Amino acid sequence: MKKGSNKEDRRIRAEQMVFLRRLGYTLEEIGEKYSLTRERVRQIIGNKITPNEVRELRDERLEQYVEKNREQIIARLREGISLQKIAIEFDVPLRAINPVLRSADRITLSMRAAQSQMERRSQLHDSIPDLQEAARILGRTPSIGDYNELYRFGKLPEGALSSQSVIIRFRNWRDACVAAGLTPHDAPSSSKMGAKRYSTERCLKAIVRYYNEYGEWPTYDKYDVAYAKPCSGTIRKRLGTWTQALLEAQLLYEQERENA
Repeated sequence: MKKGSNKEDRRIRAEQMVFLRRLGYTLEEIGEKYSLTRERVRQIIGNKITPNEVRELRDERLEQYVEKNREQIIARLREGISLQKIAIEFDVPLRAINPVLRSADRITLSMRAAQSQMERRSQLHDSIPDLQEAARILGRTPSIGDYNELYRFGKLPEGALSSQSVIIRFRNWRDACVAAGLTPHDAPSSSKMGAKRYSTERCLKAIVRYYNEYGEWPTYDKYDVAYAKPCSGTIRKRLGTWTQALLEAQLLYEQERENA
């Protein structure tokens, strides 16, 4: 009698686990509830629910949660809080928030980003002395790669701009060199050559690696200080903009976490 009762208990427990899985609970969360390992939960549930069903149900639960908190999310956006910080605050992946934003809020976000970029540009100090100092150290006109190396190792004057900040101000490296009175290189820029060498996936994984090491998503300045290759210029050539690169890197990070 006791043996039959134990079998019935196991059947009920398995049904409860399947039910929780259909609600979108992870294997770890179910395991904690029943004091079991993730792998043991997977064995008990077996093929009663497919991975695709789990993803669909989890996405549905996320959509319902985000929709319930829509007004709070929009209010935080209007306060100037970034999407990344909002996602962390509400404990949801970035991809769950993005679709529910109203078009007006997307425009507000774009305008705020453009305004912020204009403010950054207006605050840039004259970068010509930085280029001239780099040329003096090297004895020739610096390439972007040369300049990045000097910048990373603190060889340039205190407060020197990164190569990407110089490019933003002068539109391209060649014009910056001309403005500094230097003879520009005729060879293709390192970012164009790098874009051929580094795939989109490799560029995104480099950004994810930075996040895993430093615990934050980088600006292109911070990224260039940390890594020489692929440089932020190469990544922007591949992805279009740095903002787009960050968004796709965050999606890749979420996918890697779900598949872990």
